[in-house]
Amino acid sequence: MDQRHSRSKVDKEAKDETILGKKSLEVEFTPMDLVDFDVRYWQKKRFLWKRMRQPKILLVELRWSRGRKVGSKMKYYIADTHFGHKNVLTFDSRPFSDVEEMDREMIRLWNSMVRSEDEVYIVGDFAYHNERPAEWYLARLQGRKYLIIGNHDGKLLKNERAMGYFEGADKMMHVFDDGYQICVCHFPLAEWNGFYRGALHIYGHIHNRQEETWEFMKTRQRAYNAGCMLHGYRPVTLKELIGK
Repeated sequence: MDQRHSRSKVDKEAKDETILGKKSLEVEFTPMDLVDFDVRYWQKKRFLWKRMRQPKILLVELRWSRGRKVGSKMKYYIADTHFGHKNVLTFDSRPFSDVEEMDREMIRLWNSMVRSEDEVYIVGDFAYHNERPAEWYLARLQGRKYLIIGNHDGKLLKNERAMGYFEGADKMMHVFDDGYQICVCHFPLAEWNGFYRGALHIYGHIHNRQEETWEFMKTRQRAYNAGCMLHGYRPVTLKELIGK
């Protein structure tokens, strides 16, 4: 299966994904206000509304799917996934019986959040000591993917087919999200571009090891660890990182 076909298949699966349920809500908004109605869970398709006889009352039927509004494009962050890595189960105390279960569940959790049009910033160490090639995982993960290079991504960088799944790759990226400038780097930084002007920093590398670097980074305001083991093994939004 060629690379383009793999990517189109992933997008098709996203569009054909089974609806998780539905719920009806009464909302005191006019139709024009509806776009600002921030419901946490809803899906792009299957959205219906009907004007009621009472003024400014809408019956909104929502089909539910995590983390988005109609027509929105999201940005997500995730670090240190270590797909295919057996030893990381012990290193992070991950709640999976084996690598097969870890890979399967992390792919499922990823795709439960991310849609084909979303951007996902992989903050280093995507796969390590993996028996399956990196492109096997990338073909199954939805979204427009960006790689921030980690210390365990050397094999991935040499894999041209796998690298074709990324929109970009660099040791550091500067992202604008929700009004913030963000310096994204696999390694935690003491200071970063825009540090004194309110810029944020998203990093990985230290996993959940509460050692010296962990304690130091707690003193850095506006710095957030995107390690997957800290966030339910799924990509998270900036709001979720800040809220954590």
